[in-house]
Amino acid sequence: MHSRNVISWSMMISDYAINEKGEEALALFSRIQDKGTEPNYATYLGVLSACVHVGHVTLVQAIFDCMKQEGHRTLKGALCLNGRSAWSIGDLNEAHSFITNMPMELGMTIWGSLLGASAVH
Repeated sequence: MHSRNVISWSMMISDYAINEKGEEALALFSRIQDKGTEPNYATYLGVLSACVHVGHVTLVQAIFDCMKQEGHRTLKGALCLNGRSAWSIGDLNEAHSFITNMPMELGMTIWGSLLGASAVH
């Protein structure tokens, strides 16, 4: 690939995550950070999916914190898309604490996501 930008990197990360190659996706994310490429919403969604596939629940929290620090307004969408899967492999008490400590009103969708994850347990 001649020209690498956030779009091409994000697509590669997402492809790895979708194909259950989470470790490769996370390694690629680390690589783009080292190169100084600024991640976008799609990059973070791919990384969050990769975390879920490899069971890195604590890394999910770190990624959400990073998104929040960078001012991503689409944080709620990422929570809804990835929350249920992440919480299905994690601790529901930790998930509840995470939701109640968010600096924004999350609404019914995220609570439904937590309820869905609790059904898995």
